[in-house]
Amino acid sequence: MPSDPQDGRDDDVIEDEEPRMGDGRPHRVKRSEVVRIRATTVISMLIQGQDQRANSFQSVMGMFFHAANTPEKVIKTLSHVGICISLTSIHRAVRSLSAKAEERIRELGQTRLVSYAYNNFELILPSTKPTAERPGDGLLHMVSGLLLRLEHGATLEDLRCSDLLWDRNELNVHASDPRPFDAHKTLLRLATMYPEGTRAPNQLSRRGQFRAYHCMKILFLHGPACLRDRLEGLADPEDVEKIPLVKLDQTPLRTMELNQSKVSENLRALEMMYKQAGIGDSSKNADLVDISEYVTVVHGDLGTFQKVIAVLRRRSEELTACNRFQGVVCVPGLFHFKMAASDGIWRIYANDAKARVDETSFMKIAHMLRPKESSMLANNAKFRQQHDLIKDISTVLLLNAWQVEVERRTGITTLDAWAATKPTTEDIQKIARTIVTEYIEGGPGATSLEKMSGEDDSKRDKARENNMQLLSTLLLYEELSYAMNAGDIGRVLTLFSPWIKIFRAVGKTNYANYTLRFVHALEFIYTDRLREIVKYSMLVNPTGKPGAYRAVDWMVELLNLYEKVVYGGEGSNFTIKRIKEESVLVLIYRNSHSNVETNFKLPGLTTTHGDPDMTTTFASVLERLRDLHPNKFVAGRRSAYMMPHYISKGGSMLVEDPEREREGAEAEAELEERPELDEEQNLDADDLSVETFIG
Repeated sequence: MPSDPQDGRDDDVIEDEEPRMGDGRPHRVKRSEVVRIRATTVISMLIQGQDQRANSFQSVMGMFFHAANTPEKVIKTLSHVGICISLTSIHRAVRSLSAKAEERIRELGQTRLVSYAYNNFELILPSTKPTAERPGDGLLHMVSGLLLRLEHGATLEDLRCSDLLWDRNELNVHASDPRPFDAHKTLLRLATMYPEGTRAPNQLSRRGQFRAYHCMKILFLHGPACLRDRLEGLADPEDVEKIPLVKLDQTPLRTMELNQSKVSENLRALEMMYKQAGIGDSSKNADLVDISEYVTVVHGDLGTFQKVIAVLRRRSEELTACNRFQGVVCVPGLFHFKMAASDGIWRIYANDAKARVDETSFMKIAHMLRPKESSMLANNAKFRQQHDLIKDISTVLLLNAWQVEVERRTGITTLDAWAATKPTTEDIQKIARTIVTEYIEGGPGATSLEKMSGEDDSKRDKARENNMQLLSTLLLYEELSYAMNAGDIGRVLTLFSPWIKIFRAVGKTNYANYTLRFVHALEFIYTDRLREIVKYSMLVNPTGKPGAYRAVDWMVELLNLYEKVVYGGEGSNFTIKRIKEESVLVLIYRNSHSNVETNFKLPGLTTTHGDPDMTTTFASVLERLRDLHPNKFVAGRRSAYMMPHYISKGGSMLVEDPEREREGAEAEAELEERPELDEEQNLDADDLSVETFIG
């Protein structure tokens, strides 16, 4: 039937009744494709009706329905109709796939060219009754894990350095070359890890170049609409040390019923992961591939890092390498480091009531952006809320800086009017450079807050000085996010120094100390080749696409979400047995979803929320900031509270009082009694979706 020009509809196209999430437009499918899908389904049903073994279509649909937590009654009905295999066949297929997954884990693990990642998650079953075996309150502790192939040319010989590392370990009382931890020495090494060389007098530093790039990106994205096309010509900052692009090869490990908050349970977790991988001490079990001479890279969050170090200390007096776990190389997760950075910003600018008083303070701008949420955000913001607010506040402050500098240079009071004059790329770059050097703390000359603090109050603008430091801190976070997504591990490591100092200054002592301990091991204990392997394993690329690198601990958190929420079952099927048995199949289940979505033309399905249009909101906030002058110098302006310089403060504290954790049994006892030494949030899909890879 031809289309009707009066209503603008095309009878050759079928539209979903509900609009697709994100852009609000309905999903459109050609009628011919729908006819083909229906014909394939009917033909497959007829063939399977004649021969029960011709059930490829039904098997695919059965696994999909199982992975989608479809009620058993529905599956039985669809099986009788002929659309999927029976419930018994599905369960048989799950057991078969699970056994094959175990073989895959052992095959990959016994190459020894893998790294391990694990983390805990907690759940409450819908009908948990206390028993003699489980007398608790219904809260169950589980540990999930991943096996990740080491790429970038890693060889067994590169990993054959366990004895050398043990000879450099401060826990080894017989070491010939002990290299004990030294906070001051490690901080100095961080500062010289990636030297920039000699720069011309007017050349921006590496950090300054990123900030100029970010200033221009914000202008092109959120400034005048006529500048949008300039974004394509904006060159990315120069890489410091970029991880080569390789698509991640990963295999989930079988979930373990352990309480990771205890050191002893982390010891069991390592043993159980090794057992699944088929590695260990071959002198005790000939079926195991020996790892006595090899290192194993283990990724985890701060809690995991702390507990594994305690495990190594506890086992340091054992006689054999395997019993000592001397080959374990522990690597902290960068996603949790990023979470700690956002929390550090919150401790400085949101939690402290004195820092919220000025009209141009972080939380006053937050109130302009989120008028109904600002009180809650001050003390109870989740990571996704913190992340979004940091981005939005830095955006409006930078746009205001553009307004101020454009008006100072040209006399034009609005960015739209200035953009209409068609400024050249060179003009835009000059203004961006000026914003970096004169509006953000950390640059040369006028932006040195220490230099300003020595001037007479009548010549100072204390409110603007606070905002210069605020912008600098927010841009440190933006640079960290950029570097992680871009896979620029060198840039990430250059950001360790300022963030470690901030952590120490705001009371996140454990993050500061244990990150420093990692850098100490990286630079002073590991071999050159192992150092490169460890650095290149900290960020992985699950899609194989540029700009889509992810931290390993984010991958484990995503696995937790899949196991606990997406594929863990519902109602009476939500059981420990199912979670443990099918934890090794989550990637297969995810692929089954992708397969059905592709073949049945179901694109646009996602659990993430589309970014809201902030154009009107930003314009409203910028109008209010125009009168408050957060970036404009006003001689003699005072501040209700002069912000301390947290990077300088933290650096002094680390040098004067490095806060080394107590050695031996006392430190281990504290870990057992106080399992969470640094608060961790319970993450959900919104928190993980800041990295935009939620299927």
